[in-house]
Order: sequence, then structure tokens, then C-alpha cells
Amino acid sequence: ATIKTVTACKLLELCRDDLIAVMGEDVSVSGRMMELLNLRGRPCHIDDVVITNRVAPENTTITILKNPKYYTYFQLSPEGLFVWERLDGQHTLRDIALDYLATFKSFAPHTIAETIGRLSAAGFLTDKKISSDVQEIFSQVPFWKRMLMGVKKIVEYREMWKNVDKTFTKLYQKGFWLFYTWPAQIVMAAIAVIGVVVFAREHLDFPHTLSQFSGGPFFFIALVVAFLFSIFVHELGHAFTTKAFGREVLGMGVGLYWFGPMAFVDTSDMWLAPRLQRIAVTAAGPYTNLVLAGVASLGALFISNSHVQLG
Repeated sequence: ATIKTVTACKLLELCRDDLIAVMGEDVSVSGRMMELLNLRGRPCHIDDVVITNRVAPENTTITILKNPKYYTYFQLSPEGLFVWERLDGQHTLRDIALDYLATFKSFAPHTIAETIGRLSAAGFLTDKKISSDVQEIFSQVPFWKRMLMGVKKIVEYREMWKNVDKTFTKLYQKGFWLFYTWPAQIVMAAIAVIGVVVFAREHLDFPHTLSQFSGGPFFFIALVVAFLFSIFVHELGHAFTTKAFGREVLGMGVGLYWFGPMAFVDTSDMWLAPRLQRIAVTAAGPYTNLVLAGVASLGALFISNSHVQLG
């Protein structure tokens, strides 16, 4: 910057190397420098974003952004949309904050900065041109945080496969669509309801029976397999209901959550769907398990083996 002093002064010259050295030693300095970059920067959103609007229950409009390249999504309130529309590479955070104040009568630079930060983290903003040595300093993570991240990776391990939508689409078209016809839905609902009634009538003494049970290792292995199968069917319920509404299944995976097995499917594309369809996809997993339990409960009526009945 070019300045003119009003009195005689002694100036301390800080070169680039001096700033980088201090930033590398003091996290607070590097954090402050990042804040200054964000304040002076002119963030710009990426192109080709798919924008969908839907009305929330309280009659407010919610905007959903979809990045068709990475299949990431972002939900914006009307205020967030106001910020998004000004991320054109021409406005600084100060400019946006003043426009926000004039429109909403609220001065909220920190809220705006947080929105911009989350948009950047989700991949909706173009990358800032920061040299590699400075970027390396900004990306430094304290040792204790690295430890926590390492522990989290162990207790919350995930393995995910993408590009599965074509497979689910083919399976749905080849026969799974039949489960979403009215006759099939009526049959499944009847199985679920009757199964609950049968279980309640036939297994009221279940805790007492379980306390006296001494099943062998093969029985418990079979229970574990059945449990894993129920998890698998649960996720299929989410996935095929998503396909029934014409949306994409973005991925599927398995993993551990605090050492317990889990499976999951990515149905984020349902964010673009109406509210009742999103509720249906969420409920599809538990409902599928309820139907499966109904089948098992009814099957136990015709099997005399006590081990199988208890399972």
C-alpha cells in the first residue's frame, strides 16, 4: 500500500519470508492471515450448478444446490441464496455484508463468512490461488487433532463404492419395481401387521425362554448372519425407493460405527424431491425390516424346531 505519514516515523519492513516464518510458528497468526484473505477475496461460485427450489412446511422457500460433477448438495435459506447470488468474483465479503444489511436490516458478516466457508468446503466455489508454501501452512493440523482424527477413522471406518446407480436402475427395471405396485404394497403391509400380532401372541414369554436357552455356536453364527442380512435389506429399501421416485443412488458402502457393523446408501439426490417422497425414502428402511420380521414371525408358526423359532 502507498501511504503518507503526517509525522516522522520509523517503519518496520516485513518481507514475505518473515510473514511465512511467523505463520509457521504461531497458529493464531496464520488464522488471522486466512481471515484477512477471506475478507479481501472475491469468492466466485462454480458453473453448471443445478438449482432447485421447494417450499418448506413453514411456507419459506428452500434452495438446493447440486454439483453434477461431484454429486454434492447444499441447502440454502433465502438469506443464503442472497449470498450465493453475489458470489460472482466481483464482490468482497464487505460488499456482500453491506448489501445484506440493506436488504435484511441485519449486519451479519460472521454468518456470511460461515456460509461462504461451508460452500467452499462442499466444492461449490472456485479454488483460491494461494501459493503452495502458504497453503501448506494453512493446512497444518495440531497433533491432538490429528490423533482424534486417527481414532475416529478407526471407530468410524467406511468403505464406499460410487457409480452404483446404473446397477440399481437395472435391478429396479428387471423386477424390483413390482414391490412398488399397489398389490405388492397391500400384501407387504398385511404381512407386517399380521406378523406383529402373531409375535405378540406367541412370544410374550420370550425373555423367559431366552434365559433358559443354550444354543450352540452355529446358532449364534446364524443369528449374526441374519442380523447382517437385515441391515443389507434395510439399505436396499432406501435405495430402491429412491429409484421408484426417479432419483439417483449416488453410492453404497459398509463399515464400522464404534466397532458395530453397518451398511449405507447415499440417497442425497432425494434432497431435490418433494417432502413426502423424502419421508417415504427415510421410512423405507425400517418398513422393509418390519416386513422381513413379519415374514420370520409367520414362518415360525409352521416350524417346530425351537432353535429356529427363537431365532
